[in-house]
Amino acid sequence: MNDEKTFRMSSTLFVFYVIVVIVAAGATGFFGNLGIFVAAVVIASIILVMLLVRFIFTSVTVADNGVDYKTGWLNTTLTQISYDKINTVDAFVSLWGGLLGYGTVKVFSGNDVEGIWFKGMEKPHELCKMIEDRVAEADKAGKAGSGPAIDPADEIAKLDKLRDDGTITEQEFEDKKKQLLNL
Repeated sequence: MNDEKTFRMSSTLFVFYVIVVIVAAGATGFFGNLGIFVAAVVIASIILVMLLVRFIFTSVTVADNGVDYKTGWLNTTLTQISYDKINTVDAFVSLWGGLLGYGTVKVFSGNDVEGIWFKGMEKPHELCKMIEDRVAEADKAGKAGSGPAIDPADEIAKLDKLRDDGTITEQEFEDKKKQLLNL
């Protein structure tokens, strides 16, 4: 397989968030109340630290054995999804996402109806395509390793010989023949 690749939260989205938080905190200075301004700056600082932690410690790695989604710093969460468990992958890019270069990738695996969301990721279409390619490779490898296909004509010939030898009954022969021919 190919080398692994890691995708992170979009740096453009991070910068956009930072600008919004700073402008919002600065706008409180127009109220003329120092207490409100200080509270806004403290809250903005906390939000900026949270955004920085999310930006640095959130990643999606498309590896040889599956997709690894890692979030958090002190409370780290690692979600691993094997390629043979993935059903579908979707990429969503909003108008803002298109302008700022980010999007959401949603992976459905097993019986999961909600999916696992990778929000604010850089290059969402590339991430989606890479996962889809790896799933296709895993499917192809799984089918190739499943052994040779059964030839119904050969199996019916073997069953006919067993019927002639008296090992199986006529009814067993007919039932198995219908099963082999998907009738």
